[in-house]
Amino acid sequence: MEFELSIGEENSRTLTMLVNDFEENYLAKHYGDIDMKKAYKMFLVDIKDYNIKERIQARFELVDKIKKSGFYEELYAINDSVWYDKSENIYHLRTKSLLPNGEYKIGKHEISYGRSAKTNIEETIKKHYSFKNRNFNSKFWNALKNIGEKEQYIYEYIDNTEAMGSAVAFALANGFLNSHLDYSDYFVKRIIVTEFVEY
Repeated sequence: MEFELSIGEENSRTLTMLVNDFEENYLAKHYGDIDMKKAYKMFLVDIKDYNIKERIQARFELVDKIKKSGFYEELYAINDSVWYDKSENIYHLRTKSLLPNGEYKIGKHEISYGRSAKTNIEETIKKHYSFKNRNFNSKFWNALKNIGEKEQYIYEYIDNTEAMGSAVAFALANGFLNSHLDYSDYFVKRIIVTEFVEY
């Protein structure tokens, strides 16, 4: 398959592992012994209805595995440096995004809470280190964009996510439900597990 060739064999195996883990250790446990297509839909409905208020946290063992495999950096840009400028009350972030050639694209961002805002500097820096931004430069994302040229729902997902930087879970779930997707679809499953599960 073109997509699997584009992201590489190991990344493809890791992605399949994430789908299987989500179905076995989350959907089956929360929605019982029902058809998996219905379980995916019920999961999205729960997000839309705010029964699930945040992206679900993956099991620690799974996070460890995808970090060791390298797929973590396919999903996320890494905040590798965060510092505070007291004179401007601005937090500076330096991000690293893994490129398809194995090199990194360096990005810089500034976040201001306003001169009058009081923040706990240490806690805020820690929060920004853990904040996850989608890596829009990776092999994984580029492979999705190529598929999006043929699949309208993937094109819309990519267009909306890139426009917002990080799609709001409620809005994304609502958009998927309104699109009446086939929840047994190979790409639908992989988008859901990389978008609604936090690794």
